[in-house]
Amino acid sequence: MKITSYSADSFAKNPDKRFCATLVYGPDTGVKLERANLIAKAIVDDITDPFRIIDLSVSQLSDDPSLLSDSFFEIPMMGGRRLIRLIDATDKITSLIDHFFNSLTSLSSPPSGSFILVTAGDLGPKSTLRKLFETSDFGAALACYHDEGSALEQLIKTQLKQYNLSLNQEALSFLKENLSGENVSSDRGITRSEIEKIALYHHDPKPSLPLTSKNIIECYSDNLGFSLDSLVYAVGDNNLSNLDQIFYKCLSDGHNPITILRSINRHFLRILTVKISLINTPNLDKALLLLKPPVFFKMKERFCKQVNAWSFDHIISIFSYLIDAEKECKKTGFPMDALCQQTLYKIARIK
Repeated sequence: MKITSYSADSFAKNPDKRFCATLVYGPDTGVKLERANLIAKAIVDDITDPFRIIDLSVSQLSDDPSLLSDSFFEIPMMGGRRLIRLIDATDKITSLIDHFFNSLTSLSSPPSGSFILVTAGDLGPKSTLRKLFETSDFGAALACYHDEGSALEQLIKTQLKQYNLSLNQEALSFLKENLSGENVSSDRGITRSEIEKIALYHHDPKPSLPLTSKNIIECYSDNLGFSLDSLVYAVGDNNLSNLDQIFYKCLSDGHNPITILRSINRHFLRILTVKISLINTPNLDKALLLLKPPVFFKMKERFCKQVNAWSFDHIISIFSYLIDAEKECKKTGFPMDALCQQTLYKIARIK
């Protein structure tokens, strides 16, 4: 069965008793870890108990396919339910899991004493393992994608509320922008860590006024999108002097070349949006209101200078460079870091 994103967290806290196995997969490691832990704690009281937790690997099952069934039907020595965790699963074990599910069809009802928790990476729609869990009567598939939009907003508000804190709209937009998938390592663990730092820095036992963008900056952290913003604006400013240093800082923060290229693309798309608006309404402040999220107030002056500095022809050329660079980056064996860096220099040298 396919679990919807809306029901994912509630399912993880209380897995449906109709199922004896769950596949937790997706690109966000933090969300996967969080939901896998919730499922584990719902099955067993103590997830460190070696008598009630069994960890299996794909290689172990490849060597001994019967290990999964044997572990599932074995009665725990100390009583209670047993959790069998299969880590880093791939499509290689689809047939094995399918065979196991088929063995359950002859039973009047699946044994409730054991539960199988399968974790995997980002499985595409064509993944046989994902399809098996989505269509099985014995298993459930739980996707873990990056927190974005309303989901990210709710995460921020809920976590800050525990400290009697809230944000004004500008601060909320700014934080969402800098915690979005394009600006951080796309991991809920990092997102929660950054929100926690803000909460601890500004914690007040009594409800206080909403925090502002200035308050967020006071808790400056390198894991936020500041290094990426610095790179984007350095390219937009034609600033070659610090480009290498900022570029390598972005890589060390976990931003991959594709993320960097798309962030540059998004920045120039925002510049283009404002320039087009200025054709009909020659008022820069009004044109800036079209941008969602709004330009951060500390970057407003630089952004406006870039709007005036870049011509339409140059911006169109930049989009072409970025598209070509991303295509090349996706080719197997291509030096992505070097290609990305070369593209940034190519753009920054445009006059």
